[in-house]
Amino acid sequence: MSGDRAQARQLGLLLALAALVGVVAAGAATAFTSLVHAAEDFLWHTAPSALGVDEPPWWWVLGLLVVGAGVVALALRLPGRGGHHPLDGLSFDVLPRQLPSVLLAAFGSLAFGAVVGPEAPLLALGAGIGVAAARAVASDASRVVVLAGAGAAIGVVLGNPVVTALLLLEALLHASRPEGGPGPARAMVPVLVALGAGELVRVGVDGWPGVHTATLSTGQLAAYPTVQVADLAWGLLAALVTTALVVVALRGAESLRRLARRSPSVALVAAAWRSARWRSAPAPSPVSASTSCSSPVSSRSAR
Repeated sequence: MSGDRAQARQLGLLLALAALVGVVAAGAATAFTSLVHAAEDFLWHTAPSALGVDEPPWWWVLGLLVVGAGVVALALRLPGRGGHHPLDGLSFDVLPRQLPSVLLAAFGSLAFGAVVGPEAPLLALGAGIGVAAARAVASDASRVVVLAGAGAAIGVVLGNPVVTALLLLEALLHASRPEGGPGPARAMVPVLVALGAGELVRVGVDGWPGVHTATLSTGQLAAYPTVQVADLAWGLLAALVTTALVVVALRGAESLRRLARRSPSVALVAAAWRSARWRSAPAPSPVSASTSCSSPVSSRSAR
């Protein structure tokens, strides 16, 4: 009986720690995305308007990309070297001392016009907070606390605790189980607690509106009372085509990765030229399904 009490007490402390880490990670992630959004608004809207132009000219786009590349180059000289490579998959092995490098590289990419997403740096931010918390309390379930922090941080941009939980469950199932640590099912309990605490930071409690509000509008959709066989066939075809495209994209990215290692200047110039072309392209025509987001993260940086 005493053993059950000890386990219950240990689980209670773990859940309390996960909730605290979730709040801190969600708050830090919101602060970072707000900073990036403010920098984007100044660099791409306020400053060009002060110059008397409606849209940033090509030389402005190229210049900001070069400055951003310099910021990333500086981040690569710090401990952590800007974080893990995107082709290496999700990484939760981020130490607190590596966070300045990761966040600086992300800021230099997002704010200065590179078409990347904030998910990986936010995951690193939450994981680093989880590592610091696990060290402070000497928790035996340190990896669970790290996952809790990572989930609460990335949930800021995903905006849905269920989607975030599925993403982290996949990471848990693919990761090796630590010796003596909880399995995926039990490990998800503290993670879900952290996600819930982080979601409260985002949506608010009682009269407090929260610090991050996102809304998604898909317009008026037609009623869909039951699944049609034809829709299943189209879904299967779409899945096969998507899989093929992902494989091609990954193999192409690996080739570009080797090219960037051999000739970083060539890869940098090519990426800057492509981004400048993208920035200078006319806006696409509106579609029937509209998305509105009042979050601190702009629609461009969330892709």
